[in-house]
Amino acid sequence: MARETFWTEYDKTEYCCPDCDYVGDELEVHHIDGDPFNNDLENLTGLCHQCHVHRHRQEYIEQRLGEMRSEFEALAD
Repeated sequence: MARETFWTEYDKTEYCCPDCDYVGDELEVHHIDGDPFNNDLENLTGLCHQCHVHRHRQEYIEQRLGEMRSEFEALAD
């Protein structure tokens, strides 16, 4: 659903990855807010595979750091 929504709006042959400017057929659709059920066009962006993996890795790291911060604060109380 997300792919169809996004690629109906954008031309895959001319679209470039906003993170690295890659242009090609190896583009993937990324949910900006991390919710795979939110297929609103405003929540979708096209990324090359490498940048897509990097974004998910960054999201995981930020989430884990937040969890660790909460655990540390609970210990400090």
